[in-house]
Amino acid sequence: MRSLPRAAWWLVCLGLSLAAGGCKNVESFFNDVGNSVDGAATEVVDGTRRVFTGEKRPPRELPEAEGEGAEDEAFVRSREAYDKGKVAYELAEYDEAIEQFSASFVAAEEIEDESMRAIVQSTLHYNLGQAHLHAYDIDRDPTHLHKSKDLLDKYLAANPELSDEDRELTETLKAEADAKLETHAQGQAEGVSGPSGATGGA
Repeated sequence: MRSLPRAAWWLVCLGLSLAAGGCKNVESFFNDVGNSVDGAATEVVDGTRRVFTGEKRPPRELPEAEGEGAEDEAFVRSREAYDKGKVAYELAEYDEAIEQFSASFVAAEEIEDESMRAIVQSTLHYNLGQAHLHAYDIDRDPTHLHKSKDLLDKYLAANPELSDEDRELTETLKAEADAKLETHAQGQAEGVSGPSGATGGA
């Protein structure tokens, strides 16, 4: 037996409400319907905002080293630079965050444990991708967006077994970079340059 469409169920409920208690129940029924619609609209708006308005997400945490790994000098240096980059990122000082995350990545090259080295550098690919994405909002240099996409692609390539949620989130960041690149290209075509919206020309 085929189930009734949702709209049909609402009509059935309306009829039952009228039979059971008149206008009070009808008012409650429509309030419930309105709340459901509002909730669905909120989900859509929030989803759109995540993609197109640059909602800020925190950087990914580095893994915790244990045993001898915690004493690895390269890991310690990588962690120190990461911590500085994280603070800069949270203060919206994205150029500094990029510099420190990059220093962390370079230091990680010397981590002895190959597995730990791969995890640390993969995490930094993600964090650098986010930092470049937000850095574009400051200086409007599209190079940040291209770098962001490249770094996020490297993160995905290094993590083929990512959860669906993590993969979707990373793809959302790439989509945000694409959207900003398209907007930037449109602005250039219209003769607009820089965040102040100054027009080009002599």
